[in-house]
Amino acid sequence: MLKLDPSDPLGVLYLIDTYAIRARQCEFLIDLTYSKMFQDRSLSYLPNFAMHVALAKFYLEKEGQEASL
Repeated sequence: MLKLDPSDPLGVLYLIDTYAIRARQCEFLIDLTYSKMFQDRSLSYLPNFAMHVALAKFYLEKEGQEASL
C-alpha cells in the first residue's frame, strides 16, 4: 500500500508495526525504522513503535540464542 501511494492517505504506517510483530517480521520492522520514509514522519516518538521495535529486537535475540544451542 505504501508503494502505491507514499503519502499514506490510509494511515498504514500507524498500524504496520502491529502487523509486522504479529507476522513475526522483525527484520522488516527494524529496517523500516531506519528508512527515510519513517525518519521523515517522526513516527519513532509514538509509543506503539517504541514498544514493537524493542519487542522485535527481543525476538531476534531470542531466536539467535535458540539457534546457538
